Amino acid sequence: MSLCVAAWKRACLLVVVPALMSPTIAQAQTGITPQVTLDVSLPLQHSTNSLLASTNARGDSYTSPDFTLTASWNPTPPVTFKIYADATSDAYSRITSADGAQATLGSQIIIKNGNFTYSASYEHYNSYDRIFETRLFTADEFAVAARYTFVDAASGLKLKPSVAAAYRFADDPSVKRYLYVLKMEVEQPLMKSWSFVSTPKLRFYEFTESTNKGRQDIIASISAGIKYAFSDNTSITTGVNYDNRSSNMPDKKFGNFTIGASLDMTFDLLNGPK
Repeated sequence: MSLCVAAWKRACLLVVVPALMSPTIAQAQTGITPQVTLDVSLPLQHSTNSLLASTNARGDSYTSPDFTLTASWNPTPPVTFKIYADATSDAYSRITSADGAQATLGSQIIIKNGNFTYSASYEHYNSYDRIFETRLFTADEFAVAARYTFVDAASGLKLKPSVAAAYRFADDPSVKRYLYVLKMEVEQPLMKSWSFVSTPKLRFYEFTESTNKGRQDIIASISAGIKYAFSDNTSITTGVNYDNRSSNMPDKKFGNFTIGASLDMTFDLLNGPK
């Protein structure tokens, strides 16, 4: 019974929290048909540091499929309301102790104002050791973000700088933390269907409780690659990514190169009104 009550409370949060944050949505007419999409990402990659260890890095190949089912509504032109379910996992070919997975339920409000986009989100998720085997912790995360979109009409260059802040609550106190993110998404068309993509990113983690209290990590990363679009809904991207984590806890530092390719697809399952 207690599990049912807890599940019901989470379901209510997924719907009620975003609605309270946007009176426009709460007042929107009922019965609006949502747009429902399924996003599928199928990467195949090689990591030089599969265990993200500070010493004795061990490389391995792995796949990390990701499936996201999203329902979205546009009650007014600048406002989008989304609820989604996501499942992702990392499966290594040799070093199976690096395997992990996560299952997520989330909701998000997106408000556009010219070239600016603002969002607020809530996620409830379970993190697992191996492929959905042993549950590591259950978490609730609240986040806000802002993004600016710049497009050069002559070259087609797209720049999307963004900032975000989040806090994670969890049943394991050692993983509770603040997260601040600075990111720049870059896309430069090269020729028909081909483009160069890159994402420099800086993440700052501040852990707040238990054995990690006082721990501060900074992860600087950059990815770069070539994207080929088969259609508006299907593309493949090949590239390389480098992550470097510095920390005030020396055993948490690491560096990692990843190279690989990812097939990304979006399936329109239900089209709501435009």
